[in-house]
Amino acid sequence: MSFTPAPIPVRTASLPVIPVSPPNTSTGRLAIAQERFQFQDLPSLASRVCQAILSGSGFSSADRARLQEDMAALRFIPAGNTLTAGVYSLRPNCCTLGSPSPDRFSHVLEDCRTLWQTRTGVGIDLSQFPDPVFALWTLSRENHATTLLEGEKSRPKRGNMATLDIEHPRAIDFIRLKKTLPQGTISNFNISLRVTDSWMRQHGHMKNPVWRELVDAAWSCGDPGLFFLDRVHIPFGVDRRQMTLVPCGEQSMSPYETCNLGALNLAQFVSPHREIQWSQLSTTAGLAARFLDQVINCTEFAVQQCQEATAKHRRVGLGVMGFADMLQALGGIPYGSRTAQRLATRLGKCITKSARAQLPAAASVTCVAPTGGITLLTDNQGWGIEPFFAESTTLRPQDHLAIQAAWQRGMENAISKTVNLPRHANKQEVADTFSRAWKLRCKGVTVYRDGSSSMQPISLERKPSARGGQCTKCD
Repeated sequence: MSFTPAPIPVRTASLPVIPVSPPNTSTGRLAIAQERFQFQDLPSLASRVCQAILSGSGFSSADRARLQEDMAALRFIPAGNTLTAGVYSLRPNCCTLGSPSPDRFSHVLEDCRTLWQTRTGVGIDLSQFPDPVFALWTLSRENHATTLLEGEKSRPKRGNMATLDIEHPRAIDFIRLKKTLPQGTISNFNISLRVTDSWMRQHGHMKNPVWRELVDAAWSCGDPGLFFLDRVHIPFGVDRRQMTLVPCGEQSMSPYETCNLGALNLAQFVSPHREIQWSQLSTTAGLAARFLDQVINCTEFAVQQCQEATAKHRRVGLGVMGFADMLQALGGIPYGSRTAQRLATRLGKCITKSARAQLPAAASVTCVAPTGGITLLTDNQGWGIEPFFAESTTLRPQDHLAIQAAWQRGMENAISKTVNLPRHANKQEVADTFSRAWKLRCKGVTVYRDGSSSMQPISLERKPSARGGQCTKCD
């Protein structure tokens, strides 16, 4: 089934169009990708992955050939763990463990060790623990101590996520944790606060001490983010309080679910005449969704509960990459402009409708992950839905949020995006960003002020590093 939205008029916007130099991937980036994903050239990579995933599936020979062509042409790129199918055992990117009770902590730790040994990140909510700070400290220490299995040692460990209800008695201690510890002490866990609409209406202002601590910590080190619990799509029979975030925040899932990801490279769906190839995008989205569903059948689960929950909900995460590159290819549509916002929503709805038509029973089918690792395969200058590096110095926080909210209107699960703030941004700007994200009905929000971490791989006041500072924790 195809979905072809009406053409989008391109109008002059008030934001400046940033001139962009030609891509400079070639040797350096491609060499990193070849080492990471174990391939010689793109056609052989696509052939190996399709052979490993689609053998014995219900794909027709024509659909398989079309999907393999899409992968070789970088129109669709599965997540990094899937790109190594046929070389390494296929393991999940991440698993969410819900909100366990303290009396189950020893069992949770055992499951975490098993998952970490197989390069699977975890997301866990600590709201039921009287001392969530100690629980997080224990989890972080165990993650550092866990040794990867022999076949996994050549690749880095995955990231993790810990969340806490903002009404927890020790919420302020949790909020302060990463701000007060030496930087890098708990670098293997992102942290977020679960917030309800009711709490935001009553307490989301600078007169509230918890809100002030949250804003101060986010301004100081980028953590924690916010997870708007009432915006989560809940599978039938699942308690909302058991929904947990994956490490980069693009998915909220029920206990022991896993999710496999993949991205449509939007830059490859623009014709030489600067027109979006809607029909091709819709067709590729449908095939990609079916492919990701088949990945579930090929995955090796180290924990039995993961296999059962994943098979029950069959959640996939089809997303996008290269949005900024598409805007440039369409004639330089300014990022954050009304035209870019309308385009983002229409793209999201097109992709979701095409994917949902193929997977009507899946818990959710679309989200936006960072795509930092798989961007190495492309000439894209922007990863996920992030702007070009050169644009980051000129965009206002509201421009970032406008694009995030526009994509959110078209996608079923969440959007992983950072609202970048300049070094001179004040705390009120952080507070305003959090409030605006909630009012725009985003599912979550993360801010980062330039220079607030000594571990920052890329600075708005310096040229990007060779690896571009891209997040590879989720793909």
